[in-house]
Amino acid sequence: MHLHVLGAGSIGCLFAHHIARAGWPVTLLLRRGALDAFDAGGRRVRCGGAEAECGAEAVATAVAAAPPQHAAQHQGPILNLLAAQTAAALASVAPRLTSESVVLLLQNGVLAVHEQLLGSFPDPSARPQFLLGSTTHGAWRRGPFDVVWAGQGAAVFGRPLLAGGGGDGSGGSDGAAAGAPAAAAAAGADAGGAEPSRVSEVLSALADPKLAALRIDARLTPEALHEQLVSKLLVNVAVNPLTALLHCRNGGLQTEPARALMRQLLSEAAAALGLAPPSSSGLGSSSSSGSSSSGGGGGGGGGAGPDLLARVEAVLAATSINHNSMLQDVVRGGATEIDYLNGYVVACAAARGVPAPLNEALVRLIRAREAVPPELRVHEELR
Repeated sequence: MHLHVLGAGSIGCLFAHHIARAGWPVTLLLRRGALDAFDAGGRRVRCGGAEAECGAEAVATAVAAAPPQHAAQHQGPILNLLAAQTAAALASVAPRLTSESVVLLLQNGVLAVHEQLLGSFPDPSARPQFLLGSTTHGAWRRGPFDVVWAGQGAAVFGRPLLAGGGGDGSGGSDGAAAGAPAAAAAAGADAGGAEPSRVSEVLSALADPKLAALRIDARLTPEALHEQLVSKLLVNVAVNPLTALLHCRNGGLQTEPARALMRQLLSEAAAALGLAPPSSSGLGSSSSSGSSSSGGGGGGGGGAGPDLLARVEAVLAATSINHNSMLQDVVRGGATEIDYLNGYVVACAAARGVPAPLNEALVRLIRAREAVPPELRVHEELR
C-alpha cells in the first residue's frame, strides 16, 4: 500500500520514516521550497541516526506540481498531519481524490479538523473516506526531514463517531455531537452502512507487524476512539497554548501558577463539551469543585471527570522534556493549531451558551503572537 504524507513536520517525518523502513512506498507531498530541500538531502528522512528513503518513484511530489493526468493514479491513503492548513492542503489535491480515497487525519484538534472537512466536501457520495487518529509519540525536528524521537508512545486510528451516533450507521452514543457546533451535523456525515472495503484494507494494513515500533491500534470502535480523541483534545487545550506563551517544555507547567491556569482551562472545556467537570484531584489542587456533572451529550465518555486532571499531570511527567507542536510552531513563526483546540472549545461554549473566558483569552494571545513580525520577535538566544 502506497502512503502519501501531507505535512512533513516532526510527527509526519517520524511516521514516514518508520513506515518506509517497513517496506511501504511513501510519498511526501511538499511545497516547492521543501521539495527542493528534500532533493538536496537525497530524499531521505532521518530519525535517531537511521535513514529511510521514502520510495523510489515520485518520493516528493509537490502538491502544486502534481500533473493533472496522474489524478486517477492517486489511490494510496493520505496521512494528513496539518491542522491550520488542512482544508487548503486537501483542496490542492482534491482533483486526485475520489470516494475511494482514504484520508487519515492525525493532528491535534482532529475533531475540529474533521468537522471542517465535512463542510469542505459537502457531498457524502463524492467525498473521500476519513479515518481519525491520535498519537502520544513525542518528536521534534533537529533539521529538515531529521527528527528526534523524544518519547515513544502509541497511536490509534479508526472511523469517526458520526453526529447521529455510531460510526457504522448502527446508532449509538450521542457523544460525538456533545458541545459541537451545528455545522458538523448540517454538513452531513460520512457514508454509513457496512464499512467500505477500502477503509478495511487501510485499517488492516496499519496492523502490519512491521509497524510495531509505532504501536498502532486500528481496532477501536468509533465510540472508543471518540473517547480517546476528546481526552487528547482536553490535554492539548490545557498544555499546548501555555507552553507556547511561556516558551517552555511541557515539564515547565509543573508549577502551581501554571496548574491553576490548566484547571480553569479544563473546567471551561468540560462545560463547553457537556462533560463532567474535573475533580479536585490532580494538578496540585486543594479545593473542591463541588459539582459532579454538567450534563449534555451523555458526557460522550470523552475523558473528562474525576481522572482528567491526573491524566494531564501524567502527560506532563511523561513528556516533560518535549517541545510540543504549538511551541515548535511559535518558535518557527508558523501558524498554530489554536483554532482547532482552544478555538474549538470557544465555539462549543458559544453553542451551549456557557462562558469560556480563559480559553478565549489564550486564542487571542496566540493569534497576537502569530502576528508579531519576524524582525520584532525576541529569540531565546537573546536572553
